[in-house]
Amino acid sequence: MVFEINKSENRLYFPLWVAFISIIFFNINMEGQTASTDFRFGDIIAETEGDLDGDGIAERVMIFDTNEMGDMGTVRHLVIYKNGEERWDYWTSSRNAILESDAGGMMGDPFHHVEIEAGILHIYHYGGSSWKWSTHHKYRYQNEGFYLIGSTNIVERHCLEFTSTDFNLSTGNCVYNKKYFSDCDETPQAGKKDLHEKLTINLAQLPTLQNPNLAAHTITSPQLQVEIYYP
Repeated sequence: MVFEINKSENRLYFPLWVAFISIIFFNINMEGQTASTDFRFGDIIAETEGDLDGDGIAERVMIFDTNEMGDMGTVRHLVIYKNGEERWDYWTSSRNAILESDAGGMMGDPFHHVEIEAGILHIYHYGGSSWKWSTHHKYRYQNEGFYLIGSTNIVERHCLEFTSTDFNLSTGNCVYNKKYFSDCDETPQAGKKDLHEKLTINLAQLPTLQNPNLAAHTITSPQLQVEIYYP
């Protein structure tokens, strides 16, 4: 038996086969794409790599601007990927760990940078105007999740004062310092004594990466009777 091929029909169906194969290849490529080309969450504004779960294999952390408007600018999405055999696989994420784009006040975007050091995820923010502030939050992977274990808050005004609160959420230990500047001309704080206090703040449970509750809480210190902001 002899099979004949209709060349005109072959020319007709060939583009369809090409399109079909292209779609399959595109889907496979999308399945195996690296995190750096994954724009499902928005525009990439920062990324870093490092071992977060102690298995000796680096994870990738990416910060996306979602372009979705929140109360104080656009919402940011932090995404953590695990290193698979041929691709970066989604692991976990948070839309609350990074402040919105206009939350820095007069200084604009408050997000400064993100890094991984000794298995800890570090996130830095800053903002303000004449009074400037900065925050440094530390997250550790434990008990099958990422928990806020450390927080450093700084508020300062040039030639006036510098206040820092360093809070170890795991132990509850908190150190408060206030320094008055005395090396500026006509500083109104000259002669004031610097303040220092150690106290304990026990939390019922540690905040998580997904719900860090970054809105400032206050506690009155027992010794100095000053308001301390945390976390």
